[in-house]
Amino acid sequence: MDLEIYVAAQPKDAAARVARARVYGQLKRYEAAEADYNAALELAPHPTPELYIERAHVVARQGGGSIDRALQGLHDGMAKLGPLVTLTTASTELKLETGRYESALADLETQKATGAVTARWWVSRGEVLLGLGDLDGAKAAFETALAEDAHRTAKSRADQPTAVEVRARRGLATLETAAP
Repeated sequence: MDLEIYVAAQPKDAAARVARARVYGQLKRYEAAEADYNAALELAPHPTPELYIERAHVVARQGGGSIDRALQGLHDGMAKLGPLVTLTTASTELKLETGRYESALADLETQKATGAVTARWWVSRGEVLLGLGDLDGAKAAFETALAEDAHRTAKSRADQPTAVEVRARRGLATLETAAP
């Protein structure tokens, strides 16, 4: 692999480390990908939030206690770059996937404090509240998401539903089947 030879010759090239990490990720060599992302984050003078997110994805795929490490990596990114919406959203989504609803709710509150309340935020809130068993709160959040999404997309809307609409309607359908 030519990239292997280049990185061996230029181990301090952050862009090459990212490129190789992405290749390793595609090859499902997650530990090697994580090592290159770690190196790239150390070498890059101004690491991007995407690098922290990409690293979290490959770490999470390793199994075992990797979810905790993936979340810690995202929080390291927040400590370095601030509570950026992209990082807190990635953290929230990972926590939702793993049933860490209380912690996901805390992430959403962090996003809310930065003014990052969107239709997508309301869907995530609905999913968290559904996971916590707050059916009324979840329903209200999903309905707010649909209203926000409809308002935002009214002029540019095609016949296809948006991702927010699909997730909100899925949440409402789950509520209907959960109702006594």
